[in-house]
Amino acid sequence: MLNDNLSSQANYDQMVVSRIEKNLDKVMPFTAVISFLSAILVYFSELPFLFCILDFSIGLLFLAVSVFPTKISINFKISLIIFASSLVGILSYMHGGFTSAFLILVMIGNIIAVLFLHRKISLFISSCSVLVFAFLGIYSNFYHKGTHFEISPSVFAIQFIVFILYLVLLHVSVYSIRGYLLENISKLELSIDNATKLAYYDQLTGLPNVYKFKDELPKYIEQSTNSGYLIFFNLKNLSLINSIYDEKTGDHVLCEIANIFNKIKADTDLLARISGNEFAFWSPCTSEEILHEKLTYITKYTQEHLIIYNMNKKIEFYISYANLSSCNLNIQDCYQRASTALTYAKTNDLQGFTSYDEKLNQLLRQQENIKDHIKPALKTREFVVYYQNKVNAHTQEVIGVEALARWKSAALGFISPATFIPIIERNNMSIIFGEYIIEQTLSDYTHLCNKFNNSVTLSINISPSHLISRDFVKFLNASIDKYSIPANSIIIEITEDIMIQGIQSVMPILKELNKINVEVALDDFGTGYSSLNYLTQLDINELKIDKTFIDQIETNEKVGIMLEHIINLSTQYGLRVIVEGVETKAQCDYIMSLGCNLIQGYYFSIPGPL
Repeated sequence: MLNDNLSSQANYDQMVVSRIEKNLDKVMPFTAVISFLSAILVYFSELPFLFCILDFSIGLLFLAVSVFPTKISINFKISLIIFASSLVGILSYMHGGFTSAFLILVMIGNIIAVLFLHRKISLFISSCSVLVFAFLGIYSNFYHKGTHFEISPSVFAIQFIVFILYLVLLHVSVYSIRGYLLENISKLELSIDNATKLAYYDQLTGLPNVYKFKDELPKYIEQSTNSGYLIFFNLKNLSLINSIYDEKTGDHVLCEIANIFNKIKADTDLLARISGNEFAFWSPCTSEEILHEKLTYITKYTQEHLIIYNMNKKIEFYISYANLSSCNLNIQDCYQRASTALTYAKTNDLQGFTSYDEKLNQLLRQQENIKDHIKPALKTREFVVYYQNKVNAHTQEVIGVEALARWKSAALGFISPATFIPIIERNNMSIIFGEYIIEQTLSDYTHLCNKFNNSVTLSINISPSHLISRDFVKFLNASIDKYSIPANSIIIEITEDIMIQGIQSVMPILKELNKINVEVALDDFGTGYSSLNYLTQLDINELKIDKTFIDQIETNEKVGIMLEHIINLSTQYGLRVIVEGVETKAQCDYIMSLGCNLIQGYYFSIPGPL
């Protein structure tokens, strides 16, 4: 705190001095002229010739200061004014008996000292003034006794006391005001600092925010001779992390990422957190090859050094970039292109590094075109449902089917579910689409029973936003009644992405489904932030192990061991386990050897129409 006060004092002194210096330099020539005129007037007056020499000398000093203003310090200029005024006052008293002139000039000198000089210096000048005053009183009474210079002891004592009181009052009042100003200046500086931090820095990570990033970017680009890359890092599934663990964990992840990025960035790089789960880099890489090496290093280093509690999934990013040179050095265009590339990477769940090129705009326009055709396609019933069998590999019996949406557009041709499902999700059409699929599949149920058996189950994939919608359970129950289907024959398949909505939001809905005897399956287990802990919290009946596990069981022994543990533990939890993506006999035999007979995959059937 003491250091802060001293710093504020020094800053205040410097601020005062710098503000008066320019004006003082303008005054100096006029002061020199006045001194020369005064010397001329004194020369033709009855005053001692000494005053003429003194005024002329002071004029020369002020003139010299005016000619070389930048070579003479401001403190010297102020001290010169105080010295000149005090000297004139003293000589006026000693040689002319001008007591009033002495007092006025010395008082002015002290005012200037207190206002513009350091406190120690001003106290020294005031002390010297008191001594000079005392000396002049003694001088008048002892060396000029009986002349007009003589001052009665009582008058001198009063003047002396008043002069001291004046100096005390001057110092106390000025430094009280200065202290008040310093306090307010300190508060103002603190407020400005806080406002700057709020306006230009991210409060969680301490990194520059998007406004600071855009403000600083031109300077960094200029330093890198107008070449380099703008890069975006978008943390995948932050909402899912917040939901499965908690928001504190999500914040911790972001802070750790910020610390790691800040640690490994070069001095020529500019780093910022520009949105909730998004970081931006400016890097003056000279080629795309060097950039890729750098991005590979950053992602690998981050994954190796980011240890977050018991998370068993590596932190992953969507990464996009744009080259400034290809944007004709237009910073805004470069920013927009990097953002467009990131949107494309997120939309299509791309791995690696996504560079902007003109094809992206074309692809995004195509996706926009697809979006425009979805609602009309629902009305004209262009969406159809294919079914893939779920088989008991031991008995070869079809125990159920999974409904899978397909779209052959009259205008656009065949559109992959991997393309149109994300577009439906992003554009808030999940409910209307989900209800369409529910109606279609339930109307097919009788035909499915005729084709397979009356105990066949019907699995329907439901998006997170549709599941938590207000009337989902009500609509499903009404549809079951409408088509007279046993409720326990219906299985609602959800994915781990449902946790984005928050486990507390999901649990009541799953309980409602169980109340009406509709079963729930957790699909694609093993692709996200999978945790057997929350399997105990959710009312689910079936666990579907994702194809990514199956693809590795013949080459990675650890995957097989993990898969066996999941199957055994799920069975102990009372969950039915189905393994997806089985494509070969060897895979099927391996899964059966682990104690799981329920299989879904191309080995038994491919999706097809009813």
